[in-house]
Amino acid sequence: MKYVVLMSLTFLFLSCSGERKKFEVVSDKNGQELYTLVKTDSLIIPIDSTQGFLNNSISQLELADGTKLFSLLNRSTGVVYYYDLNSGDLIKKMKLHVGDGPNGIGNSLDQVIHLDLSEDSILVYNAWTTTMKLVSGRGEVLNTYYFPESELFNNEGPFYISFTNDNVPIY
Repeated sequence: MKYVVLMSLTFLFLSCSGERKKFEVVSDKNGQELYTLVKTDSLIIPIDSTQGFLNNSISQLELADGTKLFSLLNRSTGVVYYYDLNSGDLIKKMKLHVGDGPNGIGNSLDQVIHLDLSEDSILVYNAWTTTMKLVSGRGEVLNTYYFPESELFNNEGPFYISFTNDNVPIY
């Protein structure tokens, strides 16, 4: 297993809590303000050799007990990895069913993104099939939403959805 320091993710997830200084402001010789990001914390998350930053969909979730989870959907394998944001430890893995069938999320995952809704459900959007699926924590498809049948899709043409959670971009 290799270790990757996800500096950009550190800023998104860890520096947003508390009143810590997130950037420094200085003025240049013309009086224009310049901003410099300040490192606040870092977290090392162990990932396997099939993962890379560009082949992942990223989401976050806060559980009822206050535990903050960070998840990566590995588009190469169809596995969602859940990490504890405080420790960086891998909590669990969930294998999605790649392909067709009642629990399938599609054959091509290169344009798939996910959003964690709770401990037991996620939304998975596939831009190739323009479908969104509600998936249980066991990888079972609970409901499918077909966007090509929607009035918005028919009037405005194909579109790509980018999920956000707490106004933090995850794709």
